[in-house]
Amino acid sequence: MSECDYAFATQEWRNAVLVAWGENPKARQIWSRCRPDGHDVPCDYLIACAGNHEFAGLLIGGQHDGRCWDFDGEVTLFTDDLDIITVKGWMASEIRLLPAADSTEERKTMNNPPADYYADMIARLHLREQLTLVFAASNDARRLFDAFRRRTHQDGSYTMECPHCLVRLVDRPGEPCGLVVEGRWDTNLRDWDLSRPFLACLQDGTIASVESCFGETVDQL
Repeated sequence: MSECDYAFATQEWRNAVLVAWGENPKARQIWSRCRPDGHDVPCDYLIACAGNHEFAGLLIGGQHDGRCWDFDGEVTLFTDDLDIITVKGWMASEIRLLPAADSTEERKTMNNPPADYYADMIARLHLREQLTLVFAASNDARRLFDAFRRRTHQDGSYTMECPHCLVRLVDRPGEPCGLVVEGRWDTNLRDWDLSRPFLACLQDGTIASVESCFGETVDQL
């Protein structure tokens, strides 16, 4: 396989696959069982050819001896089609790590976040998952959010089944985090208007009332 066959694997492509992996609980769970050297985030990209099929994506599972992957055994990829594929090395015609992105391409994408950004992003995803469970167990939070969804249902500007806006109330003790469940929805921006009063379901299940992001420091995560 020539170097030109790797032309698709730009830094932008790698970042997109990594972000998609971070949003996929099953793919993250597979990596958590592997994690060579304790790395929180996978960083190897792979091409595997088996029969008439060719797969490319992020290497998230397999045997690793601390130095390299065992491509004679099974390896698991999170592909650029957002699928989880397990390839049997002994049946594959080729398994190869993708080379590092071209330095010119890297210079073009200097504004892409570094690897630790993705670790932070994954931590936020875990936090959002935990808060979603808290929300689901709170009758008050569900009642407030259902009322909000009924108001916005007619114009179709909000279509999510669960709250998605994660905030941190920086000025409050412990800097609690929560999901916004009620407030003003900006139909033009299709986002919450945190400059107006809103309610958030916090980690302990309580409902916090916030006057606005101007009245206290609110980080949208």
